[in-house]
Amino acid sequence: MGRPGTLGTGGEAFIRLDRVGLTYRGRGHAVEALREISIGVGEGEFASLLGPSGCGKSTLLKVIGGLLPPSTGTVTVAGRPVAEALRRRMFGFVFQEPALLPWRTVLENTTLLLEMIRGEERKGTEADPVKLLEMVGLSRFLHHLPRELSGGMRQRVAIARALCIDPAILLMDEPFGALDAITRDRMNLELLRIWGETRKTVVFVTHSIPESVFLSDVIFVMSARPGRILETIRTSLPRPRRAELQRSPAFLEHIDHLRAVLEKGSGDEER
Repeated sequence: MGRPGTLGTGGEAFIRLDRVGLTYRGRGHAVEALREISIGVGEGEFASLLGPSGCGKSTLLKVIGGLLPPSTGTVTVAGRPVAEALRRRMFGFVFQEPALLPWRTVLENTTLLLEMIRGEERKGTEADPVKLLEMVGLSRFLHHLPRELSGGMRQRVAIARALCIDPAILLMDEPFGALDAITRDRMNLELLRIWGETRKTVVFVTHSIPESVFLSDVIFVMSARPGRILETIRTSLPRPRRAELQRSPAFLEHIDHLRAVLEKGSGDEER
C-alpha cells in the first residue's frame, strides 16, 4: 500500500523537496525539526502531511510555502526556486484560526489580500470575490461581520480569501482542527467540493488519520521529531468522495495501515 516517500505522483512533481532538513539554533543548543525529506506533489493533487503533534508538519508546510528557509536541501515549484513562487503569489494559506478582521464584512475580509496588490501587479491575478463566496456557500452573508458567523462559516471566508488571488497552490495547516466533529466532517465535504471546482494543488496538514484518507490522493506519513517521511501512501479510493465512503472496507484498510505505520514510528523521537 505504501513505500518510503519520494514522489507522491508517478509523473513529474509540481512541488519538489530534495533532502530538506531544518534545525533551529539558539542560546547554545540546536533542535532538529526536519531531517532528509524528499517528496513530490503533482499538479492538481491533494496531498496530506500526517503525523503526531510536534513532528514538524506545520514547519514543513512553512518550508514548502517559502515562509521558512530550510537548513539543508532545496524546495522547487514548477522547477523553479520556492522564493520565486512566493514572489509570484503562487501560494494561498489557510491556518487553523481564520484570523478575520472583526470590523470588516465577509466580502471585505475576502478582498483583503487583493487590496495589498498594487496597480499593474494586480491585473490577471485575482478571482471574483463574490463568485468565490457563492462557491463556498456564503452568498447571503456578504455584508455580515465575523461575529455573526459560525466557526465553519468563518473558515469558509478564510478559504475564499486565500483563493481570491487565484494561487496555484493551497497550503492548509489543520484548518478544521478547532471545529466540532460534526462541523469538521461537513467542512471536509465542502473542501472536496471546492477543490473539485478549482483543481488547485493542495497540501493539507492533519493529525487525523480518517481525515487524511478521506481527502487525499497521497499521504506523507511523518515520524516523531525530527520529522522524517516514514512512508508515502497513495489512496486508491474513487472520486468524487461521499460520506458513506468512510464505512467501506477499502477506507478502513487504509486507516489500519496508517495506524500501524504511525505506531511503528512513534518510538523514533530523539530526546
